[in-house]
Amino acid sequence: MKKKLLISLLCFCILLQVGFYSVRYLQNKPTDFSSVDISLHETSMNYYFRGLSDNAKLAYTLIYDAIREHPEEIEIPPLTMEEYNAMFLALSYDHPDILCLSNESKMRKKGNRAYFLPQYAHTKDVCETRRGLLEKAVEEACQGLQTNMTAYEIELYFHDYICDNTVYDNVEPIGYTAYDALVEGEAVCEGYSRAMQLLLMHKGVESYLVTGKSVDAQKSGEDFSEGHMWNVVNIEGNNYYLDVTWDDLDEKDTDEFQHNYFNLTETELLKDHKDLEPAQNNCVSTEYNYFVKEKCVFDAYNQATKQRLTELMRESLRNKSYGFEVKFQNNSAYQKAMHALLDNGEFFDLLKKADAAAYRKYKDITYINIDELGTIQFLFEKKGE
Repeated sequence: MKKKLLISLLCFCILLQVGFYSVRYLQNKPTDFSSVDISLHETSMNYYFRGLSDNAKLAYTLIYDAIREHPEEIEIPPLTMEEYNAMFLALSYDHPDILCLSNESKMRKKGNRAYFLPQYAHTKDVCETRRGLLEKAVEEACQGLQTNMTAYEIELYFHDYICDNTVYDNVEPIGYTAYDALVEGEAVCEGYSRAMQLLLMHKGVESYLVTGKSVDAQKSGEDFSEGHMWNVVNIEGNNYYLDVTWDDLDEKDTDEFQHNYFNLTETELLKDHKDLEPAQNNCVSTEYNYFVKEKCVFDAYNQATKQRLTELMRESLRNKSYGFEVKFQNNSAYQKAMHALLDNGEFFDLLKKADAAAYRKYKDITYINIDELGTIQFLFEKKGE
């Protein structure tokens, strides 16, 4: 009888042990994510998603689908740290509409399973309120668009809209998001770039974020550089660099803005931007550069140039924009134009030909020039102002 009882207890212990190992095996068994549909993110709009590994794409999808509910953790496929960092950056850079995530997060592994541990910048309620305000701001920004606008015209409109409605401000709290730029109206380069990306995405124009350093020789005796962000925009199959932040002159106590950094080639951009990431963006076309498209770029200062300047003056006055921009492709032409138009007063001779009434009306001309780029922006000033 005792022997039987001992055998029974032994069998029971074995069953308990088998049950324990079964539970632990199920807990550690890798989760099957084969039913997760990642196709929603496999679009031309999600530039960084396309460069991820298969498991990172799954993690990206799982997080994006769940993050609005503010869970404490989200199960994802196990990733290497390299895969994880690429995934988190891609999620942030592809989706300027994500407002709740902070710039930091963690991944925790439990056996064969992994979990994304988000850190939130705001509560769920605050994020939902901000999301609603941002959606409203996007709709407001789109109200000025005209039917049948080209991608170039949409990009130009949004560029000018952001410059008109956003002020560069790097004082705490710093505005890094599209919400800061479009709702609060104050942001740094990251906010400008994310706002531009969000607006372009809303109208189906492809773009993505690029980071690097901006170089400003005027800020110190030697080249001064700092972290920076801007956009790559695809217009009719060609990539262009767009730096809305550097086109906005708000930090110089003026409401004016320019188009010096509107759709540049890599050669042009690298004059004052460096350490690009990603490094290769195939920005070689000049077709939709602002100055080329608007026919205000010149390789010489001659009679043909003067004729076009007269037309630009006339167009500016007729459209009530009261200013225009030009670019010279070489330093010789640029210096000759600066001397003739400003030092010798030829600007007003051309203005008299363009509009005699305006010639009598405007006593002076304000101009903003950038020697390195060969650009000049002319702004009319009325008498008595």
